This record gives sequence, structure tokens and C-alpha cells, in this order.
Amino acid sequence: MRPRLLTTHYSLLTHRRASRDGFTLVELLIYVGITAIVMGLFAGILVTMIKIQERQSAGSKATNELGFLMTTMHRLVSESVILSVPNSQTLDLTVTTSTSPQTKKRIFFDNVAKNILLGENSPTGASTSTLSSTNIRIDDLSFAYLSNGLSQSVAISLTATTFPNNPTQSLTRTIKSTAALYVQEQ
Repeated sequence: MRPRLLTTHYSLLTHRRASRDGFTLVELLIYVGITAIVMGLFAGILVTMIKIQERQSAGSKATNELGFLMTTMHRLVSESVILSVPNSQTLDLTVTTSTSPQTKKRIFFDNVAKNILLGENSPTGASTSTLSSTNIRIDDLSFAYLSNGLSQSVAISLTATTFPNNPTQSLTRTIKSTAALYVQEQ
């Protein structure tokens, strides 16, 4: 019977030792606290990176929109035979092509809707279309007439804001350029 007591006593000792293995409550609380602090730091970094990415995206969008508008205005000026600037926010163009008769075009800034409009007046009728998109708000558009001998040109300054309804994400960009028209002697 003695060997049996020893085996029982030995199994009780190993059971007690096994129950002591593992982490104490204090150790678990320390590990959880450290993990929470590290995760909080990573969450702050992630939020900052997302905000930076949104601002970069807004800047890229504004630059693309302004580039499109400036390219469109350059194309319209280069297709023209006559240009004039009746006021600082209006550009009048006269376009004549081999396939169509003389068409008068007007690029102007709508101060109420905050966008750029293109008006066309041809022998077939008149129309107005919006050049700028709803992704940006046009804050300013100005034209200045320049002339040098046979060449006529116009200086264009364009300012726009992306996300105008959200001040934390809004971004304003200004682009300036000059578009030239070569007038041939007749």
C-alpha cells in the first residue's frame, strides 16, 4: 500500500506545480497596458497618415482640374483669330474654321455659382456650358490683354479650392499662364 500513497502524493505535487505555471494577474495587466499604449500610438500614426493622404489627394485633384481648365482656355485662344478682354473676368474670342463660319465665344467667371462658363454664339444659335466641374470651387478668374506687334496674348490667373464645404480638407491652388494668338498679316 505504500507505493500507492507515494504515487498519489506525487501526482498532487505535480498538479499543484502545473497550476502555478502561467501568468499572474499583475503580469497580464502590465502586458495588456503595454499593448494598449502601443496600439494607441499606431492608431494615431494611422489617422495622421490618412489625413496626409487626403490632403495630397485634394492637392492632386485641384492641380488636375486647374490644368484641364488652363489647357482648355489655351486651346480656345489658339483656335481664335480675334481676342479681346472687355473686363478682367471675361475673355471674348472669335473663331473661324474652314468647316464652320465665324463663331464668337466668351469665357467668363460666374461669381454667384463660382464656376467658369463658356458661351458660344454662332449663326446656328447660342449656348452656354460649364467648363469647371463640381469637384472644385473657382475663387477667382482674371484675364489681362497683352499685345506685341503681330502677336496678341492674354495672361490668365485662376484660383480654385477643393472640398470647399470641409475646412479641414480644403485646399486652395492658383495657376497663372499666358496664352498667345498669332495674327497673320492680310
